Amino acid sequence: MSGADRKTRLHLAMGHVVTIATLVVIAAGFDLVPRAIAMVAALGAMIALIFMFATRRSDEWVASLWSAGASAGFLGAIGWLLFAPFIEGVIDGIRGDEAAQDMPAAAASIVALACFALAFNLKRLRGY
Repeated sequence: MSGADRKTRLHLAMGHVVTIATLVVIAAGFDLVPRAIAMVAALGAMIALIFMFATRRSDEWVASLWSAGASAGFLGAIGWLLFAPFIEGVIDGIRGDEAAQDMPAAAASIVALACFALAFNLKRLRGY
């Protein structure tokens, strides 16, 4: 197996790690998984993203997967930071309940990671 093939396989395997870790972190947000496991999963996702970043140019297809994921993650984070406060304000205004912040800005990182994983895997499953 050539070096490029190994890099491609590593990149795709790390894509699975990021997806599973993202799902674990989201499940922890709903108290379905203990926070300690979510912290380990988040650390695993960050390490996997470093490996993915290092191998993102092993071939054109992998580069396009990375590009799709990175673009979706960026748009997801920007969309969350711009539109979530507005949507929350509209909902709170309709209900007349403005007691707390329901959509925290800190969730932008989870939204970005989820958008990255979704776009990366959709593009991989579609095959182009």
